[in-house]
Amino acid sequence: MISYEQGTQVSMLKLLEELVNIDSGSTYKEGIDLIGDILSKEYQKLGFDVQVNHQERNGNNLVIRHKSAENPKIILIGHMDTVFKKGTVRKRPFKIIGDRAYGPGVIDMKGSQVELLYAMKELVENNHSVAIKNVEIVLNSDEEIGSPISRSLIQKVAFGKEYALILEPAR
Repeated sequence: MISYEQGTQVSMLKLLEELVNIDSGSTYKEGIDLIGDILSKEYQKLGFDVQVNHQERNGNNLVIRHKSAENPKIILIGHMDTVFKKGTVRKRPFKIIGDRAYGPGVIDMKGSQVELLYAMKELVENNHSVAIKNVEIVLNSDEEIGSPISRSLIQKVAFGKEYALILEPAR
């Protein structure tokens, strides 16, 4: 029998593998939108509302907040695009060697997306309603190219917030 922590680690790695094995370079709308669809469904399972900011050519952006959120004071921002071109996953799919995971975007930014989702899951499951009510999340699709499309959305959502956490991994 596996422990709760082991089960969580297994499910986190499974989601990381799923995300990493999707090409999502900044100019590949279909891949970014697939990443967004997967994450949207996961957040909705936790009671979050997901507003899709549809884009014609670039990937869609997401604004996510819990249904109980009331005037959130914290914005969390993370991106769904990577620097890797379409076809990279076929050449370098997700793999684990020893205690390290490899694949396009495993560090930047797909690992951080999994961490954020599971942090929110932990808050929901442990009834940290004050925290959940205070968070609004923006997942943008064009950070790797300077956020030309999502910049105005981020500025709009960030207005009036007291804190901003930008999810970027460290090595």
